[in-house]
Amino acid sequence: MKELLERFKQPRGAWLIVAWLLGLGGAACSIAVVALESEGWWVYLVYTLAALFLAYAIYALVKFVPRASGAIAALGKKYPALGKWLGTYEHRTLLFSACSFIVNVGYVVLNLVIAVLTASLWYGALAAYYFALGALRYDVLGGTRVAKKRIKDERSLTAEKLRIYRNCGIALLILEGLFMLAMVQFLLSSGGRLEEIAMQNLHTYTMITMIASAAYTFYKVAFAIYNVVKVHKMDDPELWALRNINLTAALVSLIALQTTMTLFLEQTLSSAMRILNGIAGTAVGLFVAGLAVVMIVRANGKLRQIRIDVPSGQNDSEKRNG
Repeated sequence: MKELLERFKQPRGAWLIVAWLLGLGGAACSIAVVALESEGWWVYLVYTLAALFLAYAIYALVKFVPRASGAIAALGKKYPALGKWLGTYEHRTLLFSACSFIVNVGYVVLNLVIAVLTASLWYGALAAYYFALGALRYDVLGGTRVAKKRIKDERSLTAEKLRIYRNCGIALLILEGLFMLAMVQFLLSSGGRLEEIAMQNLHTYTMITMIASAAYTFYKVAFAIYNVVKVHKMDDPELWALRNINLTAALVSLIALQTTMTLFLEQTLSSAMRILNGIAGTAVGLFVAGLAVVMIVRANGKLRQIRIDVPSGQNDSEKRNG
């Protein structure tokens, strides 16, 4: 029993594969139940088991990532040619960001295609939102990299990172305001002003989008949780910013999945579905807006502390250099 509990807490090997298969199987079963429009008490049992399996699959993935990262680092040390790209955290971050960028671009393109096919402003807004988050992520990475090359003083570099972190918070606040406007439009138009020609094929389009959204949401939520746990005790504004961007993307992907599922169930949203989407969208919007405000306040507080700690002569010198 003790060994079984340990395997449950630290999934490895075959147990890890089984956990992922159960998570994917649960997601597939829940989608099938929705697609077949099944009814009965057993439907709720399927949803509950699917949620539990998916939650455990995400937990298993979060536990697996640190081991995989350690194995990659060891591989980089063993093979010097690979070590140039895999041996340091910075290079691994850039490599992962490149892979993440490819996934995000694919998801943006999918949403754009669905937006055109269904004449839906909502999917167009989702595509624009994910594109903006991707651009913001690379602005943080690029800005920090330029700052590291340009600034040699550790205190000045930290101050510049905090400014980038603060600007990221401001950008997230603006993006969230635009997202809430798109959400209001979606609710008032009962699904994004779908034209009659698109309504005929909406069932097929939303099925494709629902499967893609489920996979994307699983991926984003898993890594968002991993980043929150990993970055929690780190004192680096760049990592804070990237963590919050990933967390925002994960939360919005949950909303995207929910709206797609409700559209699949009802091509013209009922009042109950509108209220459900409205509550979820408002909750995510308020959370991300609060997160952005905390980023701005936190950055300003730490910048103020840096100015207080810097001797007056050094502070004047930094102002002249700036």
